[in-house]
Amino acid sequence: MTMTSSDSVYTMGYEEFVLFQERLTQSPSAMFFIPQLKPGQHLLDVGCGTGFLSLRLAEAVTPGGLHGVDIEPSQVDLARALAADRGCSNAAFQVADALDLPFADGSFDVVHMGGLLLHISDTVQALAEAKRVLKPGGTVMCRDLLVDSSFAYPELGVMRRSWEVFADLIAADGGRPLIAQEMKGHLQQAGFADIRVSFGMETYQTPEEVEFFYLMTKKWFLDSGPANAAMEYGALSQGLKSKIERDLEAWRQEPTAVAGVAFGHAVGS
Repeated sequence: MTMTSSDSVYTMGYEEFVLFQERLTQSPSAMFFIPQLKPGQHLLDVGCGTGFLSLRLAEAVTPGGLHGVDIEPSQVDLARALAADRGCSNAAFQVADALDLPFADGSFDVVHMGGLLLHISDTVQALAEAKRVLKPGGTVMCRDLLVDSSFAYPELGVMRRSWEVFADLIAADGGRPLIAQEMKGHLQQAGFADIRVSFGMETYQTPEEVEFFYLMTKKWFLDSGPANAAMEYGALSQGLKSKIERDLEAWRQEPTAVAGVAFGHAVGS
């Protein structure tokens, strides 16, 4: 989830996000591709992050294997430790760049990119690298956030601005906040022909789900690295941050509070 190219910056935060990542990688959207995998396949997970989802992918392709790569060494260390702790023997992890994968042509049956292309400026190059390391007829599987279609309701005060700040921050870091909508064209440019795109929404509505969404927004986004980076870039002021925090707290207390986080999925071969 955190594999980025050398000319892009991942300011969404590493350490804070680990607190929420296992829950997020168990979501229906994150698990979208699992039924499409087959035992015995060799899978490359580009942007593996801490490895929570990688281990689920590895389980799905057993007795095949998974190789996870991420540009951030601390994430690779966490993924290796997680695999060892859970006794996953068919998953290996290493540091690598999505734009220059250290694998021979035709090495994998499947390349998975979950939450990666959002943070990369040269998405076509990253997808071209995926195409290169795939066997003939192999499949790339991509998933990214639909920022513009995500929401929290009721949208009290300036809460909507938090989504706009997020999109501005992605763009300022050289990423592509509209990549989920643009995915089909990028896959075509990278040489993929048989492309299937779909979109889905994850809903937060029970008291427990509302609390999780609140904590993720507050602890990960507003109270840590992303908010600091947004202020540095000028996408967020201290005054606006305080207003968003106030409105988020009011939303949390609303009996009608719901949130929807939208994702785009694309498969190409």
